[in-house]
Amino acid sequence: MAGLDEVLVADSAVERARGLLAREPLRRGQGMYLAPCRSVHSFGMPYVLDLVYIDRLGRVCKVVHGFRRWRVSMSLRAHGTLELLAGEARRLGLRVGQEVLWGED
Repeated sequence: MAGLDEVLVADSAVERARGLLAREPLRRGQGMYLAPCRSVHSFGMPYVLDLVYIDRLGRVCKVVHGFRRWRVSMSLRAHGTLELLAGEARRLGLRVGQEVLWGED
């Protein structure tokens, strides 16, 4: 994905449960993809996130801007969730219906 330099992948139950907790804060151009993941909480998160819910076809089905601490968010249509530093979803131009691809070039 243009503008996103690194995507950390949390695809095991242990990695998804840990998520971004006890890690260095995300930086611009970095995200974490959790799959499968239809809901996210921000209990204990020290900073604000953007959430991008992605369906099984790789299309954005919901974008949450400025997801603050002590909240819960979900999308039943999602297969996975891309967590980004607050403001990154807008900077990257992510919107519902858009196909999201990343990987090695």
